[in-house]
Amino acid sequence: MIIRYYKDDGTLIREVQIPEEEEKALSIAMADIAEWHQNFIKHRIGQEIDFIVEKALEPNSELLTKEDKQQLRNLLDQYNIIVADPRRLPIKIKREIVKRANLDPLKPKLE
Repeated sequence: MIIRYYKDDGTLIREVQIPEEEEKALSIAMADIAEWHQNFIKHRIGQEIDFIVEKALEPNSELLTKEDKQQLRNLLDQYNIIVADPRRLPIKIKREIVKRANLDPLKPKLE
């Protein structure tokens, strides 16, 4: 079995080959390996988005510029949203935060 990952423009990012024996072994735990893998990736993406949003909304966070923070406040006001728990923000707003965030401070440092 080969699982392929593509960018939105159709460019192949990576191929993962699962040998027949491993596919057979996984078949006792999941009916559809590719679907399970896709669900896992989507779940992990959701966790990372929530983490980024939480970090971006912390006081003194440098992930967003002052201008981006003001635009976010305006957007939240427009929808009458008060942020008590960043994880409960609409996904549209979360994606906008991730899109604008400078993630360099969160990335692992290579030594």
